[in-house]
Amino acid sequence: MNIKFSKMHGAGNDFIIMEKSDTNNIDYSELALQMCDRHFGIGSDIITAGACISHYDVKMVYYN
Repeated sequence: MNIKFSKMHGAGNDFIIMEKSDTNNIDYSELALQMCDRHFGIGSDIITAGACISHYDVKMVYYN
C-alpha cells in the first residue's frame, strides 16, 4: 500500500500529515503505532488525517 504523506515539525514535535481520502479503510490506531516508531517507522509524535467536508473548510483527525 502506498500512502502519500508529509512530515513536518514545530515546537519540538514531529507530525505526519496525510489526506484521509488516500487512506480509507485503515485502522489509524495501528497505522500510528507503525509510522510513529522512531526505529522501524518514519518517526513522529502524531499522525493527522485531513478531509474536505462540504460544510467545513477541512476536518483534521489526530492520532497520538
